[in-house]
Amino acid sequence: MKKTSRGNIGGQHGANRTLVVGGVYGAVTLEHHIEEEENEMFANAAKLMSEDQLQELGKQMEEKKNSLKKAA
Repeated sequence: MKKTSRGNIGGQHGANRTLVVGGVYGAVTLEHHIEEEENEMFANAAKLMSEDQLQELGKQMEEKKNSLKKAA
């Protein structure tokens, strides 16, 4: 299993995290980190963006997701 150095991941203030890459544990750790970042990002977006902007962003994200699935 490969491990990155400890550091401030994702701009979280005062939080040291170790991101482990490889194997099932690495996938679970990475998925958990992504979920945390998404929750924070979406909460901030909801505060800062209008409903129209959020709808447009959602559309763009869905299009990107679909294009990445096709490329895989």
